[in-house]
Amino acid sequence: VACLDSYSLASDTVSVTLSDGTTTTSAGTATASTGAGTVTAGSVDASALADGTNNITATAKVEDAAGNWSSGVTSTSYSKETVAPVVSITSPTNGATGFSRTGPFTGTAGKLAGDIASVTVKFCQNTSFTAACDTTPDASGTASVNGSGNWSLTLSTALKNNKPYAMKVLQQDDAGNIGTSSVVKFNT
Repeated sequence: VACLDSYSLASDTVSVTLSDGTTTTSAGTATASTGAGTVTAGSVDASALADGTNNITATAKVEDAAGNWSSGVTSTSYSKETVAPVVSITSPTNGATGFSRTGPFTGTAGKLAGDIASVTVKFCQNTSFTAACDTTPDASGTASVNGSGNWSLTLSTALKNNKPYAMKVLQQDDAGNIGTSSVVKFNT
């Protein structure tokens, strides 16, 4: 935690806590080794704090050699987000045959604060989703997520006729977590 320039001296103890407004947890302590400056208290275990877009406040207090504690320096707020959006495919259903080559392909997606309001839909011409196809799909598209958490995609270029396909949907949140649907297999 920065902002300890006027508080910390060599051998002072710095204690860092994190709070989400409901739960407060210790982020660790460290001994200042070089006088005023930034002190690193090691890795932070924030697992006790609520997940989501809650504001997490880091507070540092300094104890000098005489046992006196500072009133605390509070840094800017951070958010903790470790849960990926939940996405699914509702159409086509797994095992569908004769499905439209352009769709519409539909499903549901996360609509929580921080969930990006679009999904990426990937198609592989095969009965499975290979790593190579995941990187370079045979077809793909992006669909917007509406306020109810639904998405719909109509492809501008049709999939091949009478072929097996596997498809999946991905959605990311602001923290970089990626939710992935189950793979759905269908034939055009």
